[in-house]
Amino acid sequence: MDDGISIPENFRKYMISFDDDCDSLNKALNGISTKDKNGERGFGLHSVFELLTKGMKGDGVLISGRGILNKRFIW
Repeated sequence: MDDGISIPENFRKYMISFDDDCDSLNKALNGISTKDKNGERGFGLHSVFELLTKGMKGDGVLISGRGILNKRFIW
């Protein structure tokens, strides 16, 4: 948990389009990153959820702004 700017707000700041806050979370989990705009690459969030859902066969919940996304390991 952190109290940062939020994924949707950061996407707005860097003019990355998304339909709603849930869409921004989905895009973030699928590798879309504001780090790309700075010549960096952000994989932290994606990597954590891959490890949690695939590696540990667990579930993860991401909440940011007004969006919530549940990612579940599917057998």
